[in-house]
Amino acid sequence: MRQTQNIKLLRLIKVIPPIIVVAFAIWVNFVVINDNKLKLAHDIETLQQNFIEKEKETIKAQINQLYQQINYEVNSTKAILKQNIQEHVYQAHNIAKTIYLQNKHLPEAEVTKLITDALRSIRFNQGRGYFFIYKTQGTSVMHPVLPAMEGSSKWDFQDTRGNYIVREMGKIVKQTGEGFYHWWFVKPQNKGQEFEKIGFGKYFAPYDWFIGTGEYVIDVENDIKARLLERINHIRYGRNGYIFVVDYQRNILSDYNKELVISHSIEMDTLKKTSVTEEVIKVAKHGEGFLNYTGNIMPSTGQPAEKISFVKGLPAWQWAIGTGYYVNEIEGYLAEREANINLQNESEFFKILWISLLVTLFFVTLSIMLSNYLAGLFSTYENRINRDFSELNTIKEQLQHQALHDSLTQLPNRALLDDRINQGMILSQQNNKSLAVVFVDLDDFKKINDLYGHSIGDSLLKMLGVKFTHLLKVR
Repeated sequence: MRQTQNIKLLRLIKVIPPIIVVAFAIWVNFVVINDNKLKLAHDIETLQQNFIEKEKETIKAQINQLYQQINYEVNSTKAILKQNIQEHVYQAHNIAKTIYLQNKHLPEAEVTKLITDALRSIRFNQGRGYFFIYKTQGTSVMHPVLPAMEGSSKWDFQDTRGNYIVREMGKIVKQTGEGFYHWWFVKPQNKGQEFEKIGFGKYFAPYDWFIGTGEYVIDVENDIKARLLERINHIRYGRNGYIFVVDYQRNILSDYNKELVISHSIEMDTLKKTSVTEEVIKVAKHGEGFLNYTGNIMPSTGQPAEKISFVKGLPAWQWAIGTGYYVNEIEGYLAEREANINLQNESEFFKILWISLLVTLFFVTLSIMLSNYLAGLFSTYENRINRDFSELNTIKEQLQHQALHDSLTQLPNRALLDDRINQGMILSQQNNKSLAVVFVDLDDFKKINDLYGHSIGDSLLKMLGVKFTHLLKVR
């Protein structure tokens, strides 16, 4: 029976270490695989967030840059208008001056006709601009648009706000030589609203005239708008990037889809069932912001697609300007990046798996060799016990001593201490005496091991064990 138990024990010694090693290897591989999956998911999520934020910052920067350019044009409208009409009046004044110098020997009426004939037909600013001539006391000398009023006095002529246009302009140019003047008129095509007009006149001393012209501010604004929209219409970036412009009256002024321009939007968000144009205007009126919607058309596919746009309002012109990126572009990019990350991850995973397999085989082999070695030692030890029973008793006593004493210092261990304390407590109770237990600790003993090594620390413990034993024997 004992022999059978020993055989089973030997088998366990041979089998258990390899099983433990294999189980540990499987657990390690499971942890590595799970950690690898979590890391992959986190990397992909971080990639998505970073890419979306980067795209948002890009389109926001695009619109902010364009907004600054447009805002500069808005603020420069009057300055551009003034410069334009001033340059044209200077040209007209030079023409009149040249004709006068060449013909000043002729009567005033003849020179006047030569000058008015030269200036009457000149047009500029898309045909809107023309020159007029007045004497400073208010008599009309030339007015190409209203020739019937030539020769009559406009001294008392007022605009819609009661300003004396000819009278006050004549006074300015006679005092300073030239000057700008503002007045307000209704336009033929819009008589229900007055519009600001800026004029410039230059004094013509020989005949006490001023030569001038004027321009509606709104017409210059419209010229600037047309020029800007033409430029915006040609802005393209990436495969699907473009700028759209919508006014607050829901007119699309610029868009990739030319069929929508200067028309009411037909885009509908399939989820919210509300006009996308109205949502764009709503965001613009609040200043700026991002908007997620279904775009009418994606340039690269010609099909509707989900889009995220940044919109900014231009209150001066009641414009909403914006641009965006299509979600499926991001999804395609991220899918490609995710595939690359997966391939890289799989490559690294298989490397780890192969290394883990090799290490596992190494330790399994080592454990088998070690278990066989231990089994051999155990078998040899058993044979020695069977050959010499007395030696077994000696070993038993040694084992009993080892069980009750520290293997290093040979001092009694905790088990023997518990037994002696119990005995002491019984004796102290029997003899009605007190029992004292002294605890001795070695401070900073770790520093000795760290500085000199464990062998020196063990030697010190042995020496202290001898000292304590000697002191106890002496007392």
